[in-house]
Amino acid sequence: MRYKICGLETHSKSDTNTSAVDWWRIVNPLSHLNPEKFDVTIKKKIIDEKDIIGSWRRLGRTYDLLFSSYIDTPKPYAYLRAVMEKSGLKHIMDLDDNLYDIDEFNPVSLYYKQDPHKKDIQKVIVNDCETLTVTTNFLKKLAIEYGRTQPTYVLPNYIDLETYKFDFTKKKQPDKKINIVYQGSSTHYTDIVKSGIIEAAKMIIEKYGKRVKFVFIGMIPEEIEDALPKGRCDYIDGKSDFYEWVDLWKEKMGNMDIAIAPLNHSDFNYGKSEIKFYEASACKLPFIGSNTPNYQRVVRSGVNGFTVRNKPIEWFNHLCALIENPDLRKEFGEQAYKDVQDKTIQKHIGEYEEVIEGVLND
Repeated sequence: MRYKICGLETHSKSDTNTSAVDWWRIVNPLSHLNPEKFDVTIKKKIIDEKDIIGSWRRLGRTYDLLFSSYIDTPKPYAYLRAVMEKSGLKHIMDLDDNLYDIDEFNPVSLYYKQDPHKKDIQKVIVNDCETLTVTTNFLKKLAIEYGRTQPTYVLPNYIDLETYKFDFTKKKQPDKKINIVYQGSSTHYTDIVKSGIIEAAKMIIEKYGKRVKFVFIGMIPEEIEDALPKGRCDYIDGKSDFYEWVDLWKEKMGNMDIAIAPLNHSDFNYGKSEIKFYEASACKLPFIGSNTPNYQRVVRSGVNGFTVRNKPIEWFNHLCALIENPDLRKEFGEQAYKDVQDKTIQKHIGEYEEVIEGVLND
């Protein structure tokens, strides 16, 4: 039997936009399912505003399973539950962030502050959905602690190295000029300003001067712009569309020497995964990340990168080690690239198929 599956992107800002969350959690895994077993359709929208009821009914008649990113509004979810009960449609909802404990400085928190009930609604939906998938064991444990009793499965993020196929002929040769790159969205504001990296960056520029430049892609706090001399810190606009972001990644990473990923220790960040390490590894870029659980799962410190405590002196010392040693940079990059070959969606798609088949056959 060939099952018909609808993958639903719920974070897309337009009909032509695919968010990074939707790509990593919906598009990437579902597009690699065995086509002999699964007939997959990816949609950004399943509701015709002029025929809401009809839209839900067609969904139930057309598909065996809906696999969606998380839904945080009650009306669509209520419709979906009704369709499931009448048609037998199965639903897997994915959660990739700790929405129970959002840092007050995280822009996402503003969404909930506008209407405090939205956070309660999200908890109800997460607890009620038929099957929940999450990225980490921490998120699974948290969902259970907050009252979830329905099945919950951990399906980690895995990279597709065909999508992240890097042209190594465009990679700059080691020289005395060092570009240190950070890439991320504004949701990581506090990770930059409270991790010690700003103080470490000042120390690095004081020591190496014009030899080193920090490059921020996607966001840059004013604090680091104010802290560093003019010309020692560049900003490059990020992209909200995942495919445009990958094109930018391919264009810019060849000119970088070291990737950094500061992350504060918090319950919100303990739900994070290893994507920044995967992206650095895919282009053989040596990586330094905070010693948070996500990076400790994949970084063998001193072998394929460094993990550090969020103290300025630790960031400084480990950055100096890589700045001054091009052979070490190459060694880390090569080893990380080798290691990431075992973290591909192609090698781990069976984990997704097992969960999906279990839900369909239940």
